[in-house]
Amino acid sequence: MHTKYFFIIPSQKTTIMYLIVILLLLFSTGKYSLADNTGKEKDVISIRAGFWGPTYLSFDEKKYDLETSLSSGINIDSHKENSYYTGFAIDLYRLHTKETDEGVSLLNFGFAIKRDYLLRNAGLTICPSLTVGLALKSELTFIGKSGHFTLKATVDIISKTDKPVSFLIEGGFFWIVAGMENKIKIYSFPAPILRAGLMF
Repeated sequence: MHTKYFFIIPSQKTTIMYLIVILLLLFSTGKYSLADNTGKEKDVISIRAGFWGPTYLSFDEKKYDLETSLSSGINIDSHKENSYYTGFAIDLYRLHTKETDEGVSLLNFGFAIKRDYLLRNAGLTICPSLTVGLALKSELTFIGKSGHFTLKATVDIISKTDKPVSFLIEGGFFWIVAGMENKIKIYSFPAPILRAGLMF
């Protein structure tokens, strides 16, 4: 059977809504900082791309096999050495199942709680985080059309933070926790996620 891969193009109204939300996040978060090896701070925005999956998704008492696919994202974070802080994450996930022969894109907005651990001798920053999100894509026909709650538990390994640009590797797990469509519960099993990126 021929496998169809395609991206759902949102309507003009939906696209404008997404752009407004992204701009509000970018301009309402204030000054964010990343503690470097000298104790200085700098504004932080990171971009990342890589893979997530495979996993199984449960919907309407059926299980669907989600294949390994692509993921990209933008993080707006408030980093500070050895302290808890918050941040925002905007992620795009690619979904595809063998059972439905259907491919879609999932746009996810998340609120993150993080903590930095600066390894001075190694020149690295270890940053575990927990992100609670809401997927706002309405074209997920094979798992219902309502909003879906998501959860992401990851660790960022960041290169020397006293440079204008830092490299990072993100690893962890991503869940589609629940969604309601005619009172039907939707959830996925933990899916591994591995992405690389740049921090500015």
